[in-house]
Amino acid sequence: AFGKPNGQPGCQTEEEIAVRFYPHFYIKNQFWACTELGVPATIGYCPIATGFLNDARACVPWAEWYWSPTALPPSEPLP
Repeated sequence: AFGKPNGQPGCQTEEEIAVRFYPHFYIKNQFWACTELGVPATIGYCPIATGFLNDARACVPWAEWYWSPTALPPSEPLP
């Protein structure tokens, strides 16, 4: 939670638990997973040859991956 935001949600809202998966801002084959309210998201890794597609909220083959704008999640991890 220091420096530039990397997309990690704080998982402080019901919305974040419902959405569950959020893109990592800089590492395209990793994503954040919100599994428990009040517990900061943990990192997830896409299978080899796939990247996390924000619009699908899932890992897709690189041939299907495209850039999409990132937005800060509803909450950030507490310091």
